[in-house]
Amino acid sequence: RGVGTRQFAPDDPVSRQEAAIMIANALNLKLSTDIDKSRANLAKIFNDSGKMRTYSYTSIEAVYKDKLMNGRTIANPDPSGKPLLIFDPESNITRAETAKVIANIMRAKKLL
Repeated sequence: RGVGTRQFAPDDPVSRQEAAIMIANALNLKLSTDIDKSRANLAKIFNDSGKMRTYSYTSIEAVYKDKLMNGRTIANPDPSGKPLLIFDPESNITRAETAKVIANIMRAKKLL
């Protein structure tokens, strides 16, 4: 689908939310039809759900639910609190994360 009208940007880095969208589309994952419900579900899971773009909610929810992509754990500012889980949607997906996603897909498809 690209990044705009008649633009694909093959040399640009890929954000984690863009990767979630591409993975969900490529695997034809079942996506929620209720964006508000997806937003509420993601807010319960990820501390930074407010940074996610509306168009990515259902894809992020699907890849997380299917255990294809995980969040990132960060320290809680409250020393007595549990670590926080973030998705970090605007950060670029790393090579290591991409390899992990591929391995997760292969496991899910029973190819590994």
